[in-house]
Amino acid sequence: MASDENQTAGWNNFWSRKAANSDELSWSKKRILKIISPLLPGRNKILDAGCGSGFFSRFFLSENKTVFSIDNSTEALELCRKNVDNKSHLRLLDLTNQSIRSELATDIDLIFTDGLLEHFSMPMQLKILENFRESLSANGVVVTIVPNKFSFWQILRPFYLPGIKEEPLTLRQLEKLHMKAGLKIVLSGGLNVLPVKWSPESSLGKYFGMLVYTVAVRVQR
Repeated sequence: MASDENQTAGWNNFWSRKAANSDELSWSKKRILKIISPLLPGRNKILDAGCGSGFFSRFFLSENKTVFSIDNSTEALELCRKNVDNKSHLRLLDLTNQSIRSELATDIDLIFTDGLLEHFSMPMQLKILENFRESLSANGVVVTIVPNKFSFWQILRPFYLPGIKEEPLTLRQLEKLHMKAGLKIVLSGGLNVLPVKWSPESSLGKYFGMLVYTVAVRVQR
């Protein structure tokens, strides 16, 4: 997903290089799936916002969900199309300027993002989260995962994502963004303190995990 500073070319280049290993089930993805899976029962329409390679879109499809996969990178969408065997609803969409509800013509039960908000300025982050809020069904939830500002990953990040701007967040910053956008946090924490099977997520994740996450619902105004 390109940022508000026009990084589309950088993302297209990134996803064209990632095609060969986009299907890998890493420890990171396994831990993310543990967060998502309990939220799926009773929620049938899923939005994979900034879908990238389509790994998570394919997971949602395997759970018999209706999946909408959106990105602002044509290379990512083409990779996603292949990985989901063209079974999700793929759209090239700018989350800062296009209404999800209007574009998809439906409410969404679960909105999932992994590695999206950190590529936008704070005003754009709020626009995106407000867009999410307005597109939720009555039972809808927003699952947001971003890099942790305090993680050792930040030392390596420039080598992994050359030419792509990223501003990691603390868990508290992520929580405050959601609350400002009219969303209520129901679950939060951190993931991937260590890249091994046994990692101290429950005690240290929200401080030193590679990723921090929130699960939020709409606040009735």
